[in-house]
Amino acid sequence: MIARGIRPMIWSALLCCLLAAVAGPAMAQQQKALQTQLDKFILDEGIPGGVLLVAKGGQPAVTVASGLAVVDPERAMRVDDRFYLASIGKMATAVAVLQLVEEGRIGLDDPAGKYLAGLPGIDRIANAREATIRQMLDHSAGLPEYYDERFTAGLTKGRQWGVRDLLPYLYDKPALWPPGTGYDYSNTGYVLLGAVIEAVDGTDYAAAIDRRVFRRAGMAAAQVGARGDEPRLVHGYVYDEDIDDDDDDAGPDVDISADAWCWLTGDGSVVASAADVHRFLLALFRDGKLLSRAMVETMITPSANEATYGLGVELEKGRNGRIVGHSGHVDGFNGDARYALDRDVVVVVLFNGDQDSDADFSAAVMARQLRR
Repeated sequence: MIARGIRPMIWSALLCCLLAAVAGPAMAQQQKALQTQLDKFILDEGIPGGVLLVAKGGQPAVTVASGLAVVDPERAMRVDDRFYLASIGKMATAVAVLQLVEEGRIGLDDPAGKYLAGLPGIDRIANAREATIRQMLDHSAGLPEYYDERFTAGLTKGRQWGVRDLLPYLYDKPALWPPGTGYDYSNTGYVLLGAVIEAVDGTDYAAAIDRRVFRRAGMAAAQVGARGDEPRLVHGYVYDEDIDDDDDDAGPDVDISADAWCWLTGDGSVVASAADVHRFLLALFRDGKLLSRAMVETMITPSANEATYGLGVELEKGRNGRIVGHSGHVDGFNGDARYALDRDVVVVVLFNGDQDSDADFSAAVMARQLRR
């Protein structure tokens, strides 16, 4: 166990000095400012560690790390460490689905049942056959949610979860509403979209995402799921609820990493570095490596039932233009990946713990970058 609000490791300050020696003055100044911003947030929020990446206007990314990647035995966070991305990974699923649409192999407004007929138990899942691909992408399908208290209570450490393992948790649950008539953020929809990818591509989800997304975007360190013995894996931590929050010695002493690395489904199973996420955002939204311009515009068009969500993408619009991306939140891992379309600014934030406050760190970083 470590003390809550651990002071960022001395190495981060040394790294700052080394980078300053080889980088230009402006980049060195930005690196120092970002390091200070990240260090303070981790200290204030009691998070074990984190990585922050910022890139602007085609310039090289500036990346800083702070705190611990592993609590016991202690290992300092590195800028190239790999995090479980949680729902940030939904963007990868959406991209693969939309590639299949562009290839003419599925239709956005086809019922998902057209491609899931061979999936055991699909008839026992409300709306799974009737809801369209588009409705699953934009969370309007009205599907029941598998990720509930009953499911989490039965999680077995280290067990890997594929589509067929999750389906029984959905059997005979009622639909939320008729497909297309409401909005509710749905992990189930993206599990089923992962199954569509498998059925149409004729391969497992991990292989399809590796071929269709990781390789095309140059995400060399990215993968679907992970084992604990693989290199540069960041562990995720939650607080021991039996410890008083006012106790200065309270700490994030429960390692829940195995519960995060075990997913092999389309609702959020990607493990990657901040640099990988940066490459993905540029490949998708700027460089046209993953989808056509026309399909990207379809992807970032607000859905009929929720103005802040498109097809697998969270949307913001303000005085600095459009910002697209996705957040990811699960016990022990929290992150955000944002791209300012009209200013070519990327912000990637990855943490291996849960913050105390409701502060939106990535939004604060993005706002500061857009003011420059």
